[in-house]
Amino acid sequence: MSSILMLRLMQYKRDISIVLLMTALTIGFIFIFAGPNNGVYKYKILVATDEKTPSYVRFMNELYKNKSYEFIEADYDTVKAEVEEGKIIAGIYFKNDEISILKTKEDINIFILENLASNTLFSIQSMSDMAETIVNYIDNIKDVDNNAVETIAYNEILESVTEKKHMTVSKEYLNSVNTLEYDGTKHLTIGIILFMSMFTIVFGIGSILEDKEYHTWDKMLISPLSRKQILGGNLISTFIVGAGQILLLIVLTKQLMGMDWGDGEDIKLVVLIGLLFVMTTTSLGLMLSGAVKTQRQLSTITPIILTSTSMLGGAMWPLDIVQSKLLLFLANFTPQKWAIEGMEKIIIYGGELNDIISSIIVLMIMTVVFFTIGIVTLKHAD
Repeated sequence: MSSILMLRLMQYKRDISIVLLMTALTIGFIFIFAGPNNGVYKYKILVATDEKTPSYVRFMNELYKNKSYEFIEADYDTVKAEVEEGKIIAGIYFKNDEISILKTKEDINIFILENLASNTLFSIQSMSDMAETIVNYIDNIKDVDNNAVETIAYNEILESVTEKKHMTVSKEYLNSVNTLEYDGTKHLTIGIILFMSMFTIVFGIGSILEDKEYHTWDKMLISPLSRKQILGGNLISTFIVGAGQILLLIVLTKQLMGMDWGDGEDIKLVVLIGLLFVMTTTSLGLMLSGAVKTQRQLSTITPIILTSTSMLGGAMWPLDIVQSKLLLFLANFTPQKWAIEGMEKIIIYGGELNDIISSIIVLMIMTVVFFTIGIVTLKHAD
């Protein structure tokens, strides 16, 4: 088997330019559809006030920490005009320690903005009241600079609330996981990587058909090598190349585009799902190679099957937006769905090993099923 493995790897060395081209195309697609800096789109929100009071400054400092919106200060007339002209989805008017949202319609993004602004204002007012109480207490004991002490007290309270949270309150929709924290860019990046890597893997194992066309397969069968050794060499070499491509894409998207794949433990779980996906896709390629007779036939059906299953499995768009129960049911039979779901649970929702057990089990079952069918069909095709 080692001789077949070395032979296949030498062939990949000859075709390394094709593998690198597929990798470059994948990076290109991610860059185009996700954009630079991880492609996170931020809604521009203009904020106006008549007077920059300390509470307003604190309000803005907290808003600037939010990553979903780009907050820009402007005068009231500019805010009102851009909202009415539809250039921005909404604006915020801060006056007398109260806020009002300027808007022309209702949608989920404005609803989230309203909650963010009101919660932020309530938070800084509560902390300011606490700081003022501390100042009044100290002032009764000795004369101090009230403004300086109030600022120090407020900052200490803010730091305590930020870094030493005793309770976390969150909201989510029924039958949905962390909807407001969903990252479409990460979903798209994962989907493109898995989709593009499938072509390299399927065509890699499909080299068996080329061996059959040129009767190299028959010569190998009459050699001292067994059928298991020949297939093993092909499968392992394909797995190595496919795994290498996915790992390379993970590194490149992290270094070039700032893709956040999580910490060390998260990366290990993502790689685990990626390797299982490579195994499943390799077995799928083996099954497809057994279903056709020539490399040309494989080249014809592969794009159709991989594209359609990637669409069903959510590589092109999140399955949350799919309403058809039939399509959602069919998605369960695609490896893309389970691989994407597993990776998302780790890098988007902060899941652990227990959260991806279902993805691991299903991918392993698919690997066994595809491999078994592939072996049987190849045997009958000889």
